[in-house]
Amino acid sequence: MRSLPHVHLPQLTLQILLCLNPSPPWDLFSALALSLLCYFIISSSVVKLDTGVGYVNYMYGSGTVACALDGFYLLLLGKPLTRFKYVGNGNVTVHKIWWKRYFDVICVPHSSRAIGWSHQVKNIPPAPQQPRRSFIFRSTLRAAWYVVLFETGRLYVWYKPAFSSATIGGQGYVVHYIDTVIFIGLGYWALNAMYFVMAVGSVAIGLFEPRMWPDIFGAWVDAYTIRRFWGRTWHQMLRRASTL
Repeated sequence: MRSLPHVHLPQLTLQILLCLNPSPPWDLFSALALSLLCYFIISSSVVKLDTGVGYVNYMYGSGTVACALDGFYLLLLGKPLTRFKYVGNGNVTVHKIWWKRYFDVICVPHSSRAIGWSHQVKNIPPAPQQPRRSFIFRSTLRAAWYVVLFETGRLYVWYKPAFSSATIGGQGYVVHYIDTVIFIGLGYWALNAMYFVMAVGSVAIGLFEPRMWPDIFGAWVDAYTIRRFWGRTWHQMLRRASTL
């Protein structure tokens, strides 16, 4: 897989613009400039966005478009430096010290659920209350478990002809059901594994407290209707993007 360092430019640009907190009409110009940069990143006629792996290209492209949408929301409507409050700062706006302010602003576009902020979304799973060491140990085990599930799912896809063939009509309903679970599970397991790895790392070095890392997905027992599945189990990470 080829490395593409330029795909991180939109996020870096957004973070710098949020720290500068431009006033009208510069906030609109900043959002438009960020969108233009995102267009250049994903436009094949300007910069070729190709890692050699299809789903990674899709992930980078989706993230770049989401960054452009975040730019309009955060620069024009959100105004994190003046409107958002963070519980880590005593429920006041972000730090006045520039490097702490920059760290807070970095967290805003990367926290789609706004954990710990005044605009935190609803139906977040309960925050972890265990001590730091217990949280690190438990989260490490959970990360390892999701890695095992993800790799098992990848092996299933790799050796399953249905995932590489256009003709799948000959399979029974049970096999179709298993294929669907594996297909959805790959994303679910991968996101959980990465989430708990980041949780372990940030808590271990003292960057965040365990309470800032509630489960990334809600409980599956709450997903007995489409509305509850979308609102309590899976929807939280997509709430801001789908609203935009």
